[in-house]
Amino acid sequence: MVSLTQVPGIKVGDHAAVLLDVVSDTLIKGNYTESFRDTDSIISIVAKQCAATTSCPLHAATGEDVEKRLFNIFESLRTNVVTVYGGVETMVLIDRKFALIALSVALYSPYTSMGPLFQALADLEKGDGLTLYSLAANFTDLTVTCRDCDHPLTVADPGASPDAGTAIQCADSSPISDDLGFLKSVYNALAARTRTAETAFSISVRCVYVVPSKPDQLD
Repeated sequence: MVSLTQVPGIKVGDHAAVLLDVVSDTLIKGNYTESFRDTDSIISIVAKQCAATTSCPLHAATGEDVEKRLFNIFESLRTNVVTVYGGVETMVLIDRKFALIALSVALYSPYTSMGPLFQALADLEKGDGLTLYSLAANFTDLTVTCRDCDHPLTVADPGASPDAGTAIQCADSSPISDDLGFLKSVYNALAARTRTAETAFSISVRCVYVVPSKPDQLD
């Protein structure tokens, strides 16, 4: 499960900064269902702070109104995908899944990432997806300096590699059932806990596989 741990001496507004602490039983189970226990509460805390200042890009009268505006942006992407042409090497489509993944990543460091994310979503609300695309790229890449290169190189951050994360998660876990009824129960449990259930589900069940009964079935 995830616990919210106060960091002594660090305050932002009326709230202490938080760390997401995923305990080992989550890894052993092989699914991250419990890791989304506090997701929506973090969104609510940030939304309340956004409502408290008109400088917030998604400002609204109340925290609830900020949350409504936030999720209305996501819902609009179901039918109105935003296309980015300028400022990118190739055309980019910003859909609902893309935006929700950006939110999920930002929630790991809410007091440094949610402000820029809200600005990016405010731009997206106006039809400009470049800010969100650039922000999402920064979430997963880092720039390194090469002595033999004329320019910085952008490489994947090993700490954020989805392939490495999946490999570690699934190698450490016990088998997860591929039964459709079980998978549906996982999604329903997540949907009852968080509005980011779609992205949470893909992480929670990515270790689903059929365990062979005999070693020679691996061939």
